[in-house]
Amino acid sequence: MFPRIRHLLLVLFLGLLFIPLAYVALTWSPPNPLRFRVAGYGYEAPSREGQFRVSGKLNMIVENTSSAPVKLFFAVLTEPGNPARGIVDPFGPHWTVAMPHHPTSMIIPPHTSLPCFSIVPEDDYPASALEKIELSYHWISTTRAKVSEVREWLFFHAPAFVRPHITMDWPSSNVDTTPLQPALPGQSQPQSRGG
Repeated sequence: MFPRIRHLLLVLFLGLLFIPLAYVALTWSPPNPLRFRVAGYGYEAPSREGQFRVSGKLNMIVENTSSAPVKLFFAVLTEPGNPARGIVDPFGPHWTVAMPHHPTSMIIPPHTSLPCFSIVPEDDYPASALEKIELSYHWISTTRAKVSEVREWLFFHAPAFVRPHITMDWPSSNVDTTPLQPALPGQSQPQSRGG
C-alpha cells in the first residue's frame, strides 16, 4: 500500500474517531443547564380529609438552555441562602417539583421547554414572595447517563480480575441551583389569595 494512501486512511480514521469523542466531551456535563420560569399560579381545594391548609399550585416551565439532552431527576424549591428550607421532606408533595406524565424523571431535549409544577402551601410561602425562590435540581446529561449504564454493564459482566479496574464511584447526578424566573409579559402573574 502506498504511504500516501496509508496516511489518508489514518487521517480518515482519526477524523471519524474524533466526531463521537467531541460529541461526548461537549455533552458530558454542560454548566447549570436548566432554567425554571413561572407559568401561572392557582389555588387548589383540600384534596383529602384532614388536609386543612390551602395549597397553591405553582405552574412552571423548565427550559434546557444547553445543546445536550438533560435528564432531570427532581427539583426542590428553596429560599436563597437557606438551602434547608423546603428540603426537609424532598419526597413529600410540598416544595418538590412534579413533572406531568414523568413520575420519576424526565428527559429535556436541547433548547426545549417542558411544563412542571409544585404544590406550595399558602401559609408556608405566600404567592407574593415567589420572586425570592430558588430551585435546587438534580440532573445528569443523557450522554453521561448512557456511559454510566455501559460502565455498570461492564462491571457486572466482566471477568473478576477486570472489575477492580472499573470505577464505580462516579456521582449519580449533578446538583445545581437557579433562581425562579418571573412569568413572561402577558402570562398570569402570581397573586396572593383574595388579591
